[in-house]
Amino acid sequence: MRLGIVTGLAFEARLIVSSWIAEPAPLVRTGQGPAAAAAAAEELMALGVTRLASMGLAGGLAPELRPGSLIVPHTVVDDVGSIDVEVCGLAAHLGATSGVLRTVDRPVAGVAAKAGLAVDGVVAVDMESAAVARVAAVHGRSAGVVRVIADPAERALPSVAMVATDAAGRLRPLAIAGALFGRPAEWPLLLQTAADARAARAGLRDAALALSRFAG
Repeated sequence: MRLGIVTGLAFEARLIVSSWIAEPAPLVRTGQGPAAAAAAAEELMALGVTRLASMGLAGGLAPELRPGSLIVPHTVVDDVGSIDVEVCGLAAHLGATSGVLRTVDRPVAGVAAKAGLAVDGVVAVDMESAAVARVAAVHGRSAGVVRVIADPAERALPSVAMVATDAAGRLRPLAIAGALFGRPAEWPLLLQTAADARAARAGLRDAALALSRFAG
């Protein structure tokens, strides 16, 4: 069975591929946001994958979830509705949190906005998983979701996070520099966000390695 993985950001794709140890390696495509993620999933289906996964970072909505925490939800929900997803053995193996994942079409930066989404069992938020799950369902294939918390529920994201990547999930250095200029009050938050990001990257690397062992 050939696995296809959709990520939102280019660095997530690179990290997953570099951490994978099983053969065959998964086909990985990047698509940031619901529309791009659906297109990436359709491309993977056209390439002959038999299973789809949405994998990458997510925002924490449950207060107990810290940066680096692993989420393997049983359900994803968006403005259209909800869809059940596969819960693989990885959840128990790594002690992952289950629950519901909310997919939105833009980053959720503020604490109040995060709190507004934390209803009906929703523990985390991302921008791709519901779209990937729906493509899999249309093609009669299974889909799984593996997400790692990047920012906890009680912490807002700095303004630089809103402009840090382009539509393809690549970093935008000039936009980042522009967002930082003249905002010294945000620098402590930016340093904390950078520390959170390091924990999230380590968690995603561990998750990719573990998933590759299961796939192998």
